[in-house]
Amino acid sequence: MFSQIKSHFIFNSLTAIYDLCSGNTEAQEAIVAFSEYLRVSMGSVNQKKLISFDTELKYIKHYLLLEKLRYEEKLQVIYEIKANNFKVPLLSILPLIENAVSHGLFNKTGAGTIRIRTTESETEYTVTIVDDGIGFDANTLHDNEYKYSGIENIRSCIESMCGGTLIISSKPGVGTRVNINIPKGVEQ
Repeated sequence: MFSQIKSHFIFNSLTAIYDLCSGNTEAQEAIVAFSEYLRVSMGSVNQKKLISFDTELKYIKHYLLLEKLRYEEKLQVIYEIKANNFKVPLLSILPLIENAVSHGLFNKTGAGTIRIRTTESETEYTVTIVDDGIGFDANTLHDNEYKYSGIENIRSCIESMCGGTLIISSKPGVGTRVNINIPKGVEQ
């Protein structure tokens, strides 16, 4: 009950702020993006379902719009969407994008780029996220379960819900690459 009241208050407050920003299109776009980001984040707790990739991409774009406002020219985003006719677990890709920004690019000197690409083969769909951030030693993913539990949760969700795989490669000083492979023929 309390969480419902809080979310109701939050969204009503954001609507009021939106109205106060009349004439400032950039501020209004930011409020809409933040509202959508909050709506999906708050509504996704314990939700285990597949959604269209396009829906997940919409959430990603809302998040990245907000980060571009914050980082301005320091953050470049490239979309190479060549396949979108598949489903993914809700909020399975967005947290990986958040990691790329907050861990990969935030501490980087100068500008950084995130590239989001989707492709399709005869047997699977692939989502690739590449950043040219600070990178890390990918071998440490298994060494510190607490620190990387979010990644392991995403990996487990992708495996159990759609038979997919999550592969992360990274090199300090170079950046990180994430591949999510989702086989075709899985109940989509």
